[in-house]
Amino acid sequence: MAMLKRLAGLYLLLVGIAVPLHFLATQFYDPTWSDASLPVWRVLNPLQIIGVILVLLVAFGRKRRVDADPDDKSITREYFGSQRDLLFRSSGVASAFVELVRRDLVRSPQ
Repeated sequence: MAMLKRLAGLYLLLVGIAVPLHFLATQFYDPTWSDASLPVWRVLNPLQIIGVILVLLVAFGRKRRVDADPDDKSITREYFGSQRDLLFRSSGVASAFVELVRRDLVRSPQ
């Protein structure tokens, strides 16, 4: 399980580096957004979707671990952290990303 977490972390790291690097590179080879960069974004978008799904799975697993102890009725920092990560951060990022992909598909139909 630890190796799987390391691989998922490495995947997220690589996608997290590739997206901003390509965004910055786009400013040099396609500054007017004339769709020259669209093929690369069409490759990066599914990779980002996989990353968002991984983040949601990890956040949901953390929340399940925190909620698993039926005897612990106290509200701890770990409990607040799991709620914050799952409900606000992960879901917000996923929603924003889905909206961006939807706008891209509407802007330039295939």
